[in-house]
Amino acid sequence: MSTMTMTRPTRSTRTTPVARAVPDARRHPAAHGSPSTRTAPTAPRAAGARSAPGVRLTRRGRWVVTLLILGAILGLSLVVSSGSVATGERGAPATEQVVVEQGDTLWGIATRVGGPGETRSVMLEIEQLNHLDSSVLVEGQVLAVPAA
Repeated sequence: MSTMTMTRPTRSTRTTPVARAVPDARRHPAAHGSPSTRTAPTAPRAAGARSAPGVRLTRRGRWVVTLLILGAILGLSLVVSSGSVATGERGAPATEQVVVEQGDTLWGIATRVGGPGETRSVMLEIEQLNHLDSSVLVEGQVLAVPAA
């Protein structure tokens, strides 16, 4: 068996107090719990070294994340831009151009273009197509008339 000897500490002749080591509990807040929750001391890190992150992406992982983000942007843009552009209005009617000659009237042009009994409605349509304020026409004027 081994023998254990106890020595009594001697007093130092130093005049300055000796600095005490800081206990682990002050350096590591998690060490205050039971002995099973205390962390083991780690080796000192080199200057500028970073701690290992929890998740690391490889090159392939970064590509997958980039493609997923681009796919989400593309999908969102398709959803936003897919609104209907159709309206309830009719399209522009097919028209022909007629040059007003001497002696022509709006009534006369409407009877030539429209069928029998449609003169008044064709006359109103000619006024609307050409933005006319009155039925007065000028020789050489070009009018858009409904196509037959």
